[in-house]
Amino acid sequence: TIETDSGVRRTTVTNSGGIFKFDELPVGGATLTVEPMDPQLERESLRIYFGAEQRMIANVGVNDRNIVAVVESLEISMPSGTVVAPGSRTPFVVRVSGQNVQSLIPSIWVDGGIGSLGAGNQFIASVPGTGKIRVRVLGREAELNVTVQ
Repeated sequence: TIETDSGVRRTTVTNSGGIFKFDELPVGGATLTVEPMDPQLERESLRIYFGAEQRMIANVGVNDRNIVAVVESLEISMPSGTVVAPGSRTPFVVRVSGQNVQSLIPSIWVDGGIGSLGAGNQFIASVPGTGKIRVRVLGREAELNVTVQ
């Protein structure tokens, strides 16, 4: 389900590959909520700002409710720098440290409408501006400021 700050609410179901799609939404803030059909999996809600780019902006990680893990730190970095050109594909790195964190799946999303996510933790820059790549796992969050110019 997605609900925009302007009151637009849409619900959909993922395909067999876990991919979901909504019709284009108005520019602005929204809350994206993923509710797994399996009751053993955690529900995840993300605050996001939609800009012009509205495709492949979130990889939502759902984790087992019974997992016993402690996230001590969460970091996101872009080794080649955080100022990128429109059309570029830039890898970023997410590091989760702690106890029993190997099987955790972080949620990653692009905030600000400046680009999208590609396979293998790639940021695909599309629209000039500033935004963030955000990551969250088990309540711990990190963000990376990115400029597209």
